[in-house]
Amino acid sequence: MSEKDEARSLTTVARRCLAVAGWVVPGAALALLPECPACLAAYVALGTGGGLSRPTATDLRMLLVTLCAASLADLVAKRLRHFGTSGFAPEARLPHDDTPRDFRLLSAPRRDDL
Repeated sequence: MSEKDEARSLTTVARRCLAVAGWVVPGAALALLPECPACLAAYVALGTGGGLSRPTATDLRMLLVTLCAASLADLVAKRLRHFGTSGFAPEARLPHDDTPRDFRLLSAPRRDDL
């Protein structure tokens, strides 16, 4: 295996790890975020040594929830956009598909046409 192939495979592995982390980090943050602003203030105090007031902790919690939800919504939108352009959606057409649609095949013959 050449150095170029090794670098390419490491880049691929790194991209996959970042893609997984993009889903795991916001989901885990939402799951582990405490509902009580006082608990969030206590976690911040334990981690940093500085304290937060209750209104600040409430605002920080809502900011974290909003950022995590927006991040997950962006990931979902990117995934849906990817599936929509790759041919999974019934109305999606590939750019090289120039065949005209034959609408006569879509309609069933009526009894009096037989």
